[in-house]
Amino acid sequence: MQKFKNMDELLGYLNSLEMRVETLEKENLRLKSKTQTPKTNVVNPNFLKRAFAIWGHFFVANSIFSIIGAIFYFCVIVLIIQNTLGGVVTPNPETIPTPLFPIPAP
Repeated sequence: MQKFKNMDELLGYLNSLEMRVETLEKENLRLKSKTQTPKTNVVNPNFLKRAFAIWGHFFVANSIFSIIGAIFYFCVIVLIIQNTLGGVVTPNPETIPTPLFPIPAP
């Protein structure tokens, strides 16, 4: 703790403290004006708005994951069908039997 020898030292010290407090209050106001809450209903005090905002975020995220999963599932199904029916759809010319009754060329 600081000891003061006379009243002038005490007044000078108090003035410097008051100036520091004013500076800190100005800085605090400046920082408070810069900080803004996000403009979303997730932090809204109304319960229903907050609940629907959370549900909306969940719905969008679920939709994105579902679309990605559906694309993956479709690709897998296409590959399975292609491997299963590949010989029927695009036959190998070496495995085609020769016809018993060839059609004469015109």
